[in-house]
Amino acid sequence: MTKSKSSSHHNSKFRSNPKAASTNKYEIRSKIQTPSDLNAIQSLLSAAKLKLTQGRPGEAANDLAQAESLAPKDAKIQLLLGNAYHFAGNIPAASRCYQEAVTLDPDNATALNNLAYTLTAFNRHQDAAELLFRAVSIRPDYATAHINLAAAYKYIFRHIGSLTHYLKGVELAPQNASGYQGVASELSHLSDYAEVLSYGDRALALSPNDADIWENRLYTLSYHPDLSAGEIYGEFERWGNRYAEPVVDYSKHDRTVGRRLRIGYVS
Repeated sequence: MTKSKSSSHHNSKFRSNPKAASTNKYEIRSKIQTPSDLNAIQSLLSAAKLKLTQGRPGEAANDLAQAESLAPKDAKIQLLLGNAYHFAGNIPAASRCYQEAVTLDPDNATALNNLAYTLTAFNRHQDAAELLFRAVSIRPDYATAHINLAAAYKYIFRHIGSLTHYLKGVELAPQNASGYQGVASELSHLSDYAEVLSYGDRALALSPNDADIWENRLYTLSYHPDLSAGEIYGEFERWGNRYAEPVVDYSKHDRTVGRRLRIGYVS
């Protein structure tokens, strides 16, 4: 997956799934003996969900930690707590909560997807792929999990599998720009550059201001065997006109003529 720097893209690969995360009071009743505890949990969950929608994940995490103390073995509370930590930027804590949610509810596709996505932050793409394969097996219509599985496969060089799941993802979610860009990227590995252009253009049409989509599209165009240098330059010129400010500031680099350059590769 092309890692995006934007928080909006980041959250697009991660789903809180309110339906899956909602807590059934009758399930809690079987674990909690007192009505006061039950009422406290419901109040804490309601407050936490509201704070998550308001962009206050740290406060939501505090509420959910209190709910967890009253119902420590509730998978849905663990899932919500993981979401709160995730949105607060505490990926290790989020991953631990998702792992607990999966342990308590192994068939929770949302927990599997979210756990997998946190594992990619630690470059555990093979482990993430295995979890995501379970998620799409449980919920074949889970578009986000298909796209995340495609991205995980890409990182472990399973390009045919990656392309298959990107295509399934955009079939299920035809407005997902990153899915189309993923298709384009995988097609470039398979040298089908006419299709690369087709899917790259569809991604750009859905998200015309996404710098990552532009950059990936330009990269794949540079390898297109049927485009002239002028056509490729024209696309780079479009990029330059849209993003005039350089992403990296090279102005402070040492430009001493004749200085030794440190160039090397590591493996």
